[in-house]
Amino acid sequence: MNALSIRDFRSKMAAFFDKSDAGEQVVIRRGGKLYAIVPISSEELIITPELQAKIDQARQDYKDGKFVSCSTKEQLHTFLDAL
Repeated sequence: MNALSIRDFRSKMAAFFDKSDAGEQVVIRRGGKLYAIVPISSEELIITPELQAKIDQARQDYKDGKFVSCSTKEQLHTFLDAL
């Protein structure tokens, strides 16, 4: 994976967004950290009424103690295997 510097990204920003739109991986290195440019659709930014209802129900279930808690890796594996 080739990560470009922030300076390179700034100088050819439009070209790198075009590459990302075309499905190419664009990774920028800034201060020792790596960042990926990934296109998202406008639908991914919208919380639909149905999704909001699911979020609200999950919050209520949590408040009511209706959740599974796993403290160890083994407990998590047991829970996931039971699904």
